[in-house]
Amino acid sequence: MRQKSKFPRFVLFLGATAGMVFVLNYFFDIEVDKNAPIIYGVSDVAYVKDGEYRLKFADDSAIRSFHIYVTDKQQTVEIKKGNGDKKKEIEVVINIPKLDVFFDKENTRLSIEVVDSSWWNFGFGNKTHKEVKIVFDDRAPKINIIKHSASLTKGGSALIVFEVNDEYLDPSSVRIATNYGKNFTPQVFIKDNFYISLFAWPVYENEFYGYIIAKDKAQNMTKVRIPIFKRNKNYRTSKIALSKKFLNGKISSLFDEFKETDADTNVQKFVYLNEGQRAKDEDNIMSLTQAVPDDDFTNFSIEPFYPLRNGAKVASFGDFRIFTKNKKQVSTSYHLGLDLASVRRADIVSNNKAKVVFTGDNGLYGNTVILGHSLGIYSLYSHLSRTYVNVGDSISYGKVIGKTGTTGLALGDHVHFGTLVQGMEVRPSEWLDKRWIENNILKVIEDAKAIVLR
Repeated sequence: MRQKSKFPRFVLFLGATAGMVFVLNYFFDIEVDKNAPIIYGVSDVAYVKDGEYRLKFADDSAIRSFHIYVTDKQQTVEIKKGNGDKKKEIEVVINIPKLDVFFDKENTRLSIEVVDSSWWNFGFGNKTHKEVKIVFDDRAPKINIIKHSASLTKGGSALIVFEVNDEYLDPSSVRIATNYGKNFTPQVFIKDNFYISLFAWPVYENEFYGYIIAKDKAQNMTKVRIPIFKRNKNYRTSKIALSKKFLNGKISSLFDEFKETDADTNVQKFVYLNEGQRAKDEDNIMSLTQAVPDDDFTNFSIEPFYPLRNGAKVASFGDFRIFTKNKKQVSTSYHLGLDLASVRRADIVSNNKAKVVFTGDNGLYGNTVILGHSLGIYSLYSHLSRTYVNVGDSISYGKVIGKTGTTGLALGDHVHFGTLVQGMEVRPSEWLDKRWIENNILKVIEDAKAIVLR
């Protein structure tokens, strides 16, 4: 008669599994995964809209199984379970039902268990268990416009103050979206739930639509159109014939400084500089002027810019330039600044508090200084012969930041002065105009402050 084993089968199984793990590690140098699976998509609270919720599981070996349920410690409702089909990453969409009145809503938790396919733990694998509070939220944020500038001119900028209310608001979602793809980031204004932002209508866009967008943590979204009066403006179109002297001189020497591409003729060199290099320079300017600093609006002020004493305008903002050779169009570009000239190597002055965000060479713009101001406003000064500031400097009213010059693609001594709002070039004439600033910026802020604080 066959004698029964003195050891239970379960103990034998554990011993065999442990031995297999030892053999894999010692003799075959195969690493056994000891890391538990990772659960993505959850934090301490699960905000749920319409019952739908998305999760992602990942593991170094593979996902063996998962089990998801809802519990209040007294009752349990299974939501979903399954296997990982030997995948290292899987995404799971679950539908959390509306719970009946007998569920303790305050103590209801979403419970998630994930097991991997590792040989660790005697072949049972590594397990991750996570419980998070459930908040059902199907109400979208409420947006209330407080004040905004009276109008927005093509190529220009405007200001808006608004309120967003939602118990579970996601502050990072609040933005101003536009029809041309640009998002403007608002700042907190005076108190929580109130926001302020400049926004812009680029000179090269024929139309403008702006929307305030806000989401909560359950992804409920509200989108409100900004009801601002829009003023169209026609900007000048200039035809400029490229002279042989200009091509053989300034263009040829400037092209040789970059040496980033080949060109057979001076016309090709000009096209590269006017389009390829200009795009790089403008992208650099945009990246340097996107950020919006934290501001204190209790005593906000900004003065009209006055960069060059007794400066005369020699080129306007918004000019659309068509360059020709032998009466044939070869290239185009927009002039996104105001060219000012007085005497040779004249002082350039900042008359607003600022932080220096850039100083140095910027391609066609030559030696350039960019200053960051409040509200995401930036001022730019290019073609300088000398600069007197460094990145990171804090400067005050009356500081001489440099001198006019001819660096970059400049034929005569001048300063190219630009104003930007969160990376978008806007009409300098507005920010040079005391009355425009009073009516469209300062009055909007003061009127909005009175409403917010009352």
